Amino acid sequence: MKKEINKRKYDTKRDKCLGRRVSGEYGDPAGFEEWLYVTDYKQHYIYGVGGCESCFPEPDIILLNKNQARGLQGFDMFEDEGTSSQDCCACIVNTVVVLDK
Repeated sequence: MKKEINKRKYDTKRDKCLGRRVSGEYGDPAGFEEWLYVTDYKQHYIYGVGGCESCFPEPDIILLNKNQARGLQGFDMFEDEGTSSQDCCACIVNTVVVLDK
């Protein structure tokens, strides 16, 4: 997904995917999936998609400030410090959010 917010471009195919969080089961109208991304300029954001009764009835990108990104819980983080979108659903190793030092 591509979206421009405040004259900055966010692209889930270009930016690094750090982890994923799922709520609900497949087909659940209230269920959703969120992916945590970071841009080259260190802006973190969530890409979310879900059922018609979820917080993401339409796919969307939500920007996070540093404190919001650090406070995230429940994400399955990928082994390396970021992976391409093509590999975004592979290599899940734990549920700890790790951001830049």
